[in-house]
Amino acid sequence: MKRRVLVITGAVLTVVALLAGGCVSPEVTEPEDEVLSPEDAFDVAVAWLQQVYPDRAPAEGMLW
Repeated sequence: MKRRVLVITGAVLTVVALLAGGCVSPEVTEPEDEVLSPEDAFDVAVAWLQQVYPDRAPAEGMLW
């Protein structure tokens, strides 16, 4: 009988711990308010293309 009570108590405590952990809200980070200029956006896009598709990306130093 004591073992059964211990098992049930352990199960209840485990469920409570899992539910309490699920209720914690994750940290929310705010998006940056910075907006890129067209030239900066172009540079970022070309840099990404050169990194992901180096054989098909525009040449380095290309102007907007």
